[in-house]
Amino acid sequence: MLANYLVPALAVLGMVSGASNPACKQTKVTISSQSDADELSGCSTFTGNIEISPKVPAGGIALNGIQQINGDLIANNAVKLTSLSATSLGSVSGTIKFTSLTTMSSLEFPSLSQVGAISWTTLNALQQLTFTTGLTKAKSVFITDTALTTLDGINLATVDSFEITNNAYLREIETQVGNISQALIINNNGPNLKLTFPNLIWAFNMTVRNVSSLSIPSLKVVNSTFGVYGSYMESVIAPNLTKVGGDVAFVADSSLTNISMPLLETIGGGLLIANNSKLLDITGFKSLKSAAGAISISGNFTKAAFPSLEDVQGTFNAQTSGKFSCNEFNKLHDAQVVKGDVFCKAQSDNVQDKPTGDTSGETDDSEEGSADSEDAAAGLKASSVLVMAMAVAGGLLAL
Repeated sequence: MLANYLVPALAVLGMVSGASNPACKQTKVTISSQSDADELSGCSTFTGNIEISPKVPAGGIALNGIQQINGDLIANNAVKLTSLSATSLGSVSGTIKFTSLTTMSSLEFPSLSQVGAISWTTLNALQQLTFTTGLTKAKSVFITDTALTTLDGINLATVDSFEITNNAYLREIETQVGNISQALIINNNGPNLKLTFPNLIWAFNMTVRNVSSLSIPSLKVVNSTFGVYGSYMESVIAPNLTKVGGDVAFVADSSLTNISMPLLETIGGGLLIANNSKLLDITGFKSLKSAAGAISISGNFTKAAFPSLEDVQGTFNAQTSGKFSCNEFNKLHDAQVVKGDVFCKAQSDNVQDKPTGDTSGETDDSEEGSADSEDAAAGLKASSVLVMAMAVAGGLLAL
């Protein structure tokens, strides 16, 4: 019977002791050795920032006993640090910020489930994470220049910003995140990177570069830009996407043969499809009704159609080296669907993502869609700025 009271009492006593220990509350504590870390082992909760010194000797550091950090966990230029562990650590209210830990190959936080933010830069030897419980809550995640092959252990429900760049060995990202309130940026990771977001419904911005597959079956709304640049996937399928608040772009995707967004109705910016050498069919926008900017499609396509299109505020440019009839596109201006000028050219030897010269193509009426080149150039100049900017930005960033 005594034991039933004694065990909880000892637990409470330990918590009170830790809370009253002056070592457990400091603006910043610097860890220069394992003995420095051991001085905090009696702190179940540490309030303040913990910083691993750049002068820490070769080997590992274990932050034993700490369950919660009310502050940041920082390691900057600790080039001799080979491993870092905190087996009891469940939460960090601030940022886990690691920079230039070039020999750290082991990161063991098996109990970690919540952080304020992750910011990791140049962790060249880190190939995997030991996050057994799994990180489910963070406001932002920024990981660049690591040797990670997967992000297993980071499985967020919601996040403000998720930016993963320049991780050359990264092969897979799969997360259950349902809402990304600021930015999703995946750029210049391993060439065979597979992205899987089965529960993602809403994202403020989505920019994807250099990936081999993208799975977004639940995505309904992108509030700003949706862009796929310099990637290797054969298909981009967004079966439930209905609205994009900014631009939509597919640029320099060398293996792309299919774009399917069957429920997409509105684009708040422009639509740019350019320099996708294997894309012969652009008929995957069956429900698209309106675009607030310009529409520009160029390449060697032989099929293209926007059967539901009702309102394009900018210009409409379609250029292909393939055999294609411009009949339907040339009607868009006279029907007042396109408020700017319409330029369509087929079997061209000089395909461009901006209008040039006279409208041409295989039409039933040679007069239909024709225009004086000077008038066309004047009318198209302003509205083609968006198209050109998107193409240049997408092309450069895809390099």
